[in-house]
Amino acid sequence: MNFFQPSPRRVLYRWLGWFFVTNTLIANLVIFGYLPLFHTLRSIPDATLSSSIFAYFYFVLAFFAQTSLFMFLGALVCFIVATIAPWRGFILTLGTLLGTVVVSALIIDTVAYRLFHMHYAVVGFQVIKVGALSEVITLGWREQLIAGVSLITLLLLEFSLAMWLWRIFSKQTYKTASKVTMGILVGIWLFVFTAFGSAIANYGWQGGYRYAILRAGRIVPYLSQIYLALFRSDKAIMPITIDHATIPVVMQEINKPLHYPLHPLICEKPKQKLNIVVIGVDTWRFDSMSRQITPNIYNFAEEALQFKNHFSGGNCTGPGLFSLFYSLPPNYWKAFLNHTQGPVFIKRMQELNYQMGVFLSAPIKFPRFDKTIFVDVKSLNINTPGASSIARDHKITEEFLDFLKQRNNQQPFFSFIFYDAPHNYCESARGKENPFQPAVNNCERFSLDASSNPSPYLNLYNNKVYFIDQEIGKVLAALKQQNLLQNTIVIITGDHGEEMNDGRQGFWGHASDYSAYQLHVPMIVYWPGHHASQMKYGTTHYDVVPTIMEKVLGCQNPNTDYSVGSSLLTSSYRPYFVAGSYGDYAIISPQEILRVYPDGDYELSHLNSHRQGHALIDQRMNEVLKDLQAYFQN
Repeated sequence: MNFFQPSPRRVLYRWLGWFFVTNTLIANLVIFGYLPLFHTLRSIPDATLSSSIFAYFYFVLAFFAQTSLFMFLGALVCFIVATIAPWRGFILTLGTLLGTVVVSALIIDTVAYRLFHMHYAVVGFQVIKVGALSEVITLGWREQLIAGVSLITLLLLEFSLAMWLWRIFSKQTYKTASKVTMGILVGIWLFVFTAFGSAIANYGWQGGYRYAILRAGRIVPYLSQIYLALFRSDKAIMPITIDHATIPVVMQEINKPLHYPLHPLICEKPKQKLNIVVIGVDTWRFDSMSRQITPNIYNFAEEALQFKNHFSGGNCTGPGLFSLFYSLPPNYWKAFLNHTQGPVFIKRMQELNYQMGVFLSAPIKFPRFDKTIFVDVKSLNINTPGASSIARDHKITEEFLDFLKQRNNQQPFFSFIFYDAPHNYCESARGKENPFQPAVNNCERFSLDASSNPSPYLNLYNNKVYFIDQEIGKVLAALKQQNLLQNTIVIITGDHGEEMNDGRQGFWGHASDYSAYQLHVPMIVYWPGHHASQMKYGTTHYDVVPTIMEKVLGCQNPNTDYSVGSSLLTSSYRPYFVAGSYGDYAIISPQEILRVYPDGDYELSHLNSHRQGHALIDQRMNEVLKDLQAYFQN
């Protein structure tokens, strides 16, 4: 085939149409990859038998509509190019590549959705945009091999399909079939997208039928995200119905001018300026802090305050660290990012002339902590060199030890050291010691599901935590050798947890659920003058900043001026807390978890067998509404 051999445009148009229609049918085979998640269609609010059946019907139509839309966009690109340059070889090659891209993207989404129960392409694009793909999303060599072989195989199949269809449709017109196919396609588009839009707007569909559309639309790849991006309403608060009671809830991140803090800080010079060292472990499960897995941390914790029932404010890094440093729900993230406003915690330390040492293994530009948490920190290191998380974690330990040697001993200091190896436990690099066996040598997460045995993966993960414990042991030893533990608060915690199919529901990793395995993290606080003890009452990341602001930095404002938390050192009842993720959030209480999605859908999970009723939920949501709007200007 001459690559630049011209062909009649009408022949190219006809081939393109049938090529992408055929690809749509092929792409719809991917629907079987979502079958393990169909159980969510059986738990829609206000479900009836008819609305449950309708949910499956709508899902099949919506899946076809969405895949055909993706293919149509690929065909449109080819149509435009064919109009300008009607070269047969070039158009067939371009069509093959675009068809491969679309089908590959759907297959990747199927695997990711099975693990995370969410569509995270937008997050992936953000990671690629800041150049952090290899640091944030790591694959073992076997996973890379499987992905590479699969891509090449799919490309060859697409090319073979393109050539076969060219031999058929370059000679035959099939006008009637073309018109019928286009008519069916347009009819499905109109029904699916109109129904979804009216369901989001809470118009025309009642009860279980509305939630059937929303739930099915959330499983269909990016139907909900694309619709919200194109037609998002400025109305951030919408009503949902629970037990026949209408409750207003915040559906999306609000981007408004901030009123933070609510009042100017009233602070006095502290009698003693204690140093503050916060050590963060990315993706640290609460049950992976033990004598066997983290011996150095465990021994240190024996001399510290241990908060045994501590939870992060997020199931992924951004919300988790946002809740830790701002002491505000992650729903405020967008506003703080767009206004590049740092936390009062950092600003107050700078007023007291604290030296700042921030050491991050993962890139600071994802999430954009350089524009939020650490925006006021000068000479911020954007990237830590190293070919693996192991190497970068070694490096930040060395950088912190150098910081201790070079600091001004006449000034207090604050340091944040954030390790990353447990997050990337599947990367090929290993520590010198790997005591927990059997552990997988190479991850194959493409095949994981609710029936997979988590033990080999959990052992691999714990080996990385064991390595981090050795690095943290060096930090703690240096603080002790320099007699700094006499005047230094040391906080060791995680940004969020990591689930390993613990509930046998197919949840692997994080940023997918609000279970204890993704939110419950260790919290160890060494505080000079405080006796070692274990606290069993509930605490959260929101409680750290108000504790330090009051007890260490000399601020006398009520906590509510800048925080939704309480003091770590008080056992006051915490009726709920808000936990965030990349695309939704949840209100966590001892009785239930209310998960709220930006399209208006929700899930209510009860943590015990006792039905609480809407009265308690209604009262709690009124309090949550205040928390999620209090720090915006009216």
